[in-house]
Amino acid sequence: MRFSKIIELKDEGANLADHLPAGTLDEVGTMCAKGYRDDLNSRKEWEDRNAEALKLAMQYFERKSWPWEGASNVKYPLITTTAMQYNARAYPALVPGKEVVRIKTFDGVRDEKLEYIEKALNWSIMEESSEWEEEHDKLLMIQPLVGFVVKKVFYDPQLQRNRSQVVLPQNFVVDYYAKSIESAVRKTHVLSYTENELEEMFRMDYFRRVEVQPTDKEQRDYAKTVDEIHGFEKPPASEEFVVLEVHCWIDLDDDGYAEPYVVWVVDEKVLRVFPRFDTMFFARQGDVIEATNTDLLEMGYKIARIKPEEYFVKYGFIPSPDGSIYDIGLGVLLTPNNEAVNSILNQLIDAGTLSNVQGGLLSRGIRIRSGNLDIQPGRWHRTDADAEELAKGVFPWPIKEPSGTLFNLLGLLIDAGQRIGSVSEAMMGQMPGQNTAATTMMASLEQGMQVFSAIYKRTFRSMTNEFRMWFELSLKYIDPEMFENMKGMVVPVADPNIVSATQRMMKAQALIERATVAPHLYGNEGMLEAEKRFLEALQVEGLETLLHPGEFQDPQAQAQQAETEANMQVAQDESQREWVKTQANAEKDQATIKSKAIDDEVKQRDISLKEVKVAMEHEIEKRKVGQGRS
Repeated sequence: MRFSKIIELKDEGANLADHLPAGTLDEVGTMCAKGYRDDLNSRKEWEDRNAEALKLAMQYFERKSWPWEGASNVKYPLITTTAMQYNARAYPALVPGKEVVRIKTFDGVRDEKLEYIEKALNWSIMEESSEWEEEHDKLLMIQPLVGFVVKKVFYDPQLQRNRSQVVLPQNFVVDYYAKSIESAVRKTHVLSYTENELEEMFRMDYFRRVEVQPTDKEQRDYAKTVDEIHGFEKPPASEEFVVLEVHCWIDLDDDGYAEPYVVWVVDEKVLRVFPRFDTMFFARQGDVIEATNTDLLEMGYKIARIKPEEYFVKYGFIPSPDGSIYDIGLGVLLTPNNEAVNSILNQLIDAGTLSNVQGGLLSRGIRIRSGNLDIQPGRWHRTDADAEELAKGVFPWPIKEPSGTLFNLLGLLIDAGQRIGSVSEAMMGQMPGQNTAATTMMASLEQGMQVFSAIYKRTFRSMTNEFRMWFELSLKYIDPEMFENMKGMVVPVADPNIVSATQRMMKAQALIERATVAPHLYGNEGMLEAEKRFLEALQVEGLETLLHPGEFQDPQAQAQQAETEANMQVAQDESQREWVKTQANAEKDQATIKSKAIDDEVKQRDISLKEVKVAMEHEIEKRKVGQGRS
């Protein structure tokens, strides 16, 4: 089939299986079924290891016949406790509220269009896809136990909407030595359909109608364990059809380059083939162009690379030391320890049982009534033997009481398992000692959370990939340009560096304190954002109805403003007082000058009068002398 024809049928949403020759369909069906079995065999040891861990986690009861029938077979819930503790911490930290995704911006500017897209995306995940939160809760319980769990993000043709579904480990098969989910040559999702569900897919023309018979899943150890725990055997009426959804690469156009497809196979019969790609890269003389159609083929370009669409997101726990794609979980890490704890615990219980309810040997000559003599409180049995005969004829088993050494070893193993699982008394909510300082306690909790912090960051990366896949499904057909500009900006609301409510509150409280100390650095919008983050840390809903910036002013800001106004008034009064004082001094100086001028005038007049008086006296004397001569 020509590649341009494949693209044409893809755009029409057609089933390629309806347009392929029967021989090609047979080859594809056989290849996919064989590849699935090869991938299944590659992870057999991984399944075997996790089968025992699953039994321990589920507290699966098995009756023992050794060392005697009905011997103690208690399973200490070490793996169960650690998995529950991880789920209890991770669930509220990673899903803090009704908003789980946000769109970040490089410049911090957010317009109405971006806010609308963000709200629509949150509504699609949390409200329209109402099962998302429940599925994520389930994932966070399976993840610490098995270490490897996958989420499938896809458009459901039956529900006519986007979905995010947890794929159980037994139903997702990939080569054990694959480097990553994205680079795996083949990924298989094992689906189960009832007869009615399969008929629906036929009538919707989603599957090509073929004759199939109910089949059983291949019962390997892990799958058998799951069935035993859940109900042992299914009733005869619950017939199911096992369909393999294989995400693989096939060269359908015979050009030497395989293209990515999704193939649905049942009993090696192909039900549907559909391309899982949109973006292609064409090359000509070193010039590479990205396109979504085949027009460039007519211009001399050739297909250089095809970018496949991914449906699966891996949620890992602890990377496997052997480099496998299958991460390891607490089940594998704690199974040997848990088995040792179970063995010692059952030995102590059995030893206590033998010590409390003793048995032994009776000599041949002792005269007692035939039959069993059961020990019952307050009851005495009659015998024909005297006390001496009883002392000589009854020999109890030489049984010791439960060993104190075993009890100490039991505590050591439990403590070691709890350290591996980061479970301690304080982290489980128990009160510390009375003399433990608060800072010491906080430092201890912080140190105990380091392992979980690393795991949360891995989970955060996976959630980011999941939300971006959801974003692609939601927006790429609505506004392609907006999709291209924003697809890398979708991130979870959760903070991977905060793994507890206490840390979240401490961080929000520190932000409020810093904003209060230096409000001029934050401004009104910064102060509002700090308050919003503090209320979000408290998980207060309906912030839009609580926060009304502009209507009320912060009391501290009001106090600062009142203080500023008072200081300004004091400064104004002081200035007025200085002016009045200056005016008074000026008037005083003028009065002094006037007084001095008057004094000078008076002095001048006195001098003038004295001069006149002296002149007059001189004139009088002169006249007297003249008269004397005459």
